[in-house]
Amino acid sequence: MKAPRVLLLTAVAWAVVAQNPEHDAPSAVTRIVEGAAVTARHVPEGTPREAPVLRFTVVECVDRAMEESPRLHSAAWDVEAAEARAGQARSPFFPEISASSVYTRLDDVPSIGPLGAAMLGDWGAGDRTTRTDRFTVDQVFFAGGSVVAGARAAAHMAKSQSWQRQAVEDQVVFEVRQSFYDCLLAESLVRVAESSVAAFDRHEEDTRRKLEAGLASEFELLRAQTEREARRSGLV
Repeated sequence: MKAPRVLLLTAVAWAVVAQNPEHDAPSAVTRIVEGAAVTARHVPEGTPREAPVLRFTVVECVDRAMEESPRLHSAAWDVEAAEARAGQARSPFFPEISASSVYTRLDDVPSIGPLGAAMLGDWGAGDRTTRTDRFTVDQVFFAGGSVVAGARAAAHMAKSQSWQRQAVEDQVVFEVRQSFYDCLLAESLVRVAESSVAAFDRHEEDTRRKLEAGLASEFELLRAQTEREARRSGLV
């Protein structure tokens, strides 16, 4: 039973890596899947008892992957960056407004008189302070079509990133569902292999009893044992 446990844990890992109603399975499939559950057991080292059982449906696995997938988060950030660049490319269509103000104040400059006393220089009459205010508006009226072309290219790039995010989302959903059903298939195959091994165990026991009763040869017993071990190898 080691193989199915590894596969089941793989499905749980995919669930951690997917609430988007667009990717819910069709109603016919959903009714089938809701009755199925993937069971994963994790037994820490030194724990004598088996840990609690975790059960996930395919819908729960997809939902968790949609919420926690690093690839989806990265794709969403790429979309945001592309939209920001598209907004930046549209900025020349709008006027650029700037304002500034400069204030200057001139103080009296002291000078040395003939008697060594400090005196204030005579600057004469008039205002000794100045203030300059500036308000400008810049607007691009013609740039040879480069502004329009750049804005269109940035808008197309943003739309492309959005489509790429949708593609990543579809890929994550597909991989989660594929892993989920692969686990169910592996679990079913293990049950079939266990039934086959049990059948060949009974066959080997019957052959041994026949040998003891003189109704079978050692070759038949050896063949029964070989066939049983061949079936057991499928469970490893």
